[in-house]
Amino acid sequence: MGVDGTYEVSMDTPMGKQTSTLTFKTDGDVLSGSMSNPMMGDANFDGGKVSGDSVEFAVEVSSPMGKVSLEFKGTLDGDKISGEVKTPFGPNAYEGARV
Repeated sequence: MGVDGTYEVSMDTPMGKQTSTLTFKTDGDVLSGSMSNPMMGDANFDGGKVSGDSVEFAVEVSSPMGKVSLEFKGTLDGDKISGEVKTPFGPNAYEGARV
């Protein structure tokens, strides 16, 4: 099954549990898409990577503390996704599922 699609993910952060919508589109092994979060708004990304069931991408979002870069690494298992996101405040685990 391909990576393309929309996923609802959640992660525990210093600001509490955050739920986001990730949308992925692949072109070969290049990943692009968007992230939508009620607190941080919407942001697009490109230049991510796909290798088998693994994904890597970075997205810059607005936060109450200004612009923040989030670096995601994750693995798909069927319709589920999980991994780690690096933030300026430390790493956070995330998990979710295709919707």
